[in-house]
Amino acid sequence: MELCYSDDAFLKMEPKTEVNEEWAFNILCKNSERHTPYMPRKVRDQLRQDKERERKQAKKMLAKTTKKRRKRVEKPEIPVEEPLTEEDLYASFFEGLPMEVMPKEDYLVMPKEEPLYEEFQWKEPKLEVEDEQDQKSSMSDFQVPLKIPKTEVKEDQKNASTIPVWKPKIQSVTDFLQDDTEDMEFELGLGSSVLFDNLPSTNSEINPSPDDDEEPEKKPSRGMRCEFDKVFEKINHPSALVMQRLAERWGSRYKTVVDYFDSKRKMKNIKCEEDDPCEKIKQFFARESEPASDWPVDDELRYCLKDEIETHLLSRKRLSIGYLHVIMEKVDLHPSYIRGQFEIGKRNLLTNDRETDKAKDWRKDEELGPHFTMDVLRQLEEAYLQKKYHSKDKEWSMMDIVSLAIKLDLKAESVEFWINKRKCATLGLEHNVIEFRRERDARMNAAHGKKLPNHKIEILNAKFEANQSPGVKERTKLGDELGLTELQVRNYFNKKRIHNRKKKLWELARVEFLSLPDDKKERMEFLATQKRKTTAENMEIASELGINYSTLVSFIDWRKSLQAVKYNKYHF
Repeated sequence: MELCYSDDAFLKMEPKTEVNEEWAFNILCKNSERHTPYMPRKVRDQLRQDKERERKQAKKMLAKTTKKRRKRVEKPEIPVEEPLTEEDLYASFFEGLPMEVMPKEDYLVMPKEEPLYEEFQWKEPKLEVEDEQDQKSSMSDFQVPLKIPKTEVKEDQKNASTIPVWKPKIQSVTDFLQDDTEDMEFELGLGSSVLFDNLPSTNSEINPSPDDDEEPEKKPSRGMRCEFDKVFEKINHPSALVMQRLAERWGSRYKTVVDYFDSKRKMKNIKCEEDDPCEKIKQFFARESEPASDWPVDDELRYCLKDEIETHLLSRKRLSIGYLHVIMEKVDLHPSYIRGQFEIGKRNLLTNDRETDKAKDWRKDEELGPHFTMDVLRQLEEAYLQKKYHSKDKEWSMMDIVSLAIKLDLKAESVEFWINKRKCATLGLEHNVIEFRRERDARMNAAHGKKLPNHKIEILNAKFEANQSPGVKERTKLGDELGLTELQVRNYFNKKRIHNRKKKLWELARVEFLSLPDDKKERMEFLATQKRKTTAENMEIASELGINYSTLVSFIDWRKSLQAVKYNKYHF
């Protein structure tokens, strides 16, 4: 039974009494049909005021009732759906299939959950999967294609820590006996020259391998590709000197240029013959892994090699693999023999010990290579520079050579020989040496200016001891306190963690190395001088020597880093 209230009862109603919401809503929505136009004005105004009063009262009552209703209503419990696991996904995928098609549980490899960001985790060398053909034949029974599971690695092998691949940049190495390095990067040392030495007075020299640069291969840019394409249109089989000049001009690796031209020839279906320079360069790369022969070198080849080495030393260039191939195109000798002769010539040049070079029998024809006095050499140099920079005709004609020979009272053949040698000395040296050195000094000063002050390093070390892996908020807060960016703080903590890991690994490697006999030490020294081997070869060598794999790799990395530091002193 619905309650009905009159207008007077509604106005006299107390606020605590229950109100019919539909009735109040009808009052708000009531139209003015009951007001007739024949009512007096006073009555009409009184009714209008009563209507407004009713509307206000109805609004208040509706607001109170809605508040009470909101308090009483409880939110229903929404059932939370559990996320699907990998097993449910696999089950839903094979649902409805016959039993013959259903795969075995052994072949359902569940993917492992990996964190979004792993900071500097050590990785083991990849193990090769054996009997791949047997696994493929066993999988042919199933109609549903599935990935072949990889061989499970034992837990002992997972826990074993290894050394990452060496890079030309000097990594942070801990000094255990005597610190002979400068602190250039966040108080992390560059290495100790007596790390694996039993006595501090031992001096063991190893041959450098300047072409052993394992920088990450970069794809050529658009400008490089355009330049390479122009050269390819003119020369399909460029020589080693042309590709080395292109690599120097664009700041890329020599191997990158060689690979680009090889791919270009394959795209154009251009076949290479035996006498082409590209085939010779492939043979040069293959001879790197071949052992050097003990056959004696002819005097003619030895004299020619000395001329090429002297020309390269005058250019003040590093003997990279590109320039090595340039020399091998002219002299058919093993690359290790050429590197050894180059080191001897460089040592003689640095120590001013050139008695062998001053001998008269080091050339076949003494007349073509006379020893000029300093006054004559100065006049020849002035004439050469005058012709090169202050003359319209840059090329030397026979008339110019004869006139210069008459002026200096020399033979025309001797002057021509000296001019040709002077041209070869500047081949590939297209940039200004002084400007290049200024840029190098500016880069070194800028890198030295990045070193943090001591008080900031102390604060960072204290924070590192408390927490080695802070979050983003903590790094940002610490950077704001020290006036550093979040990236700088993160790099410092990453390098510090690498430093601590290497300290433990290199301590164990050093103890094991010092306990080895002399013959094994000599073999490890010889391995450090050779080109880097693959992981499988290093593991076989370590098993033959009876040492740990990490010890062998640590020793080779240490020797390579020391040689890189020594070698970087002599080139710019």
